[in-house]
Amino acid sequence: MGTHSEAGVEKKPSTSEFKKDVFEAGIEGYNSSYPSQIITPESVKKAMALLTLELAARYLNDYFEDSYFSLSPKYKSKSEQGLVRSKRYVEYYRNFWNDD
Repeated sequence: MGTHSEAGVEKKPSTSEFKKDVFEAGIEGYNSSYPSQIITPESVKKAMALLTLELAARYLNDYFEDSYFSLSPKYKSKSEQGLVRSKRYVEYYRNFWNDD
């Protein structure tokens, strides 16, 4: 994913790396704790995809409306913050699907 430029300063989205080892450990831990309700990595990835894209859309909406989430001091506007966060979630979505 690209960067966002504000007054000539490049800002990269925060980390969006998919950590496969953490993901697999979470699945393994859940399945060992609840053996009667086994979940598959594929089903969890599908759920993660929906939630991730939903959040990306929410932040993109904030970019256009300059609203909703409170402003972090590291951003000049809620709009800028929403765009950076939306890009981060889209990048994360791509990273965990491209992990295989």
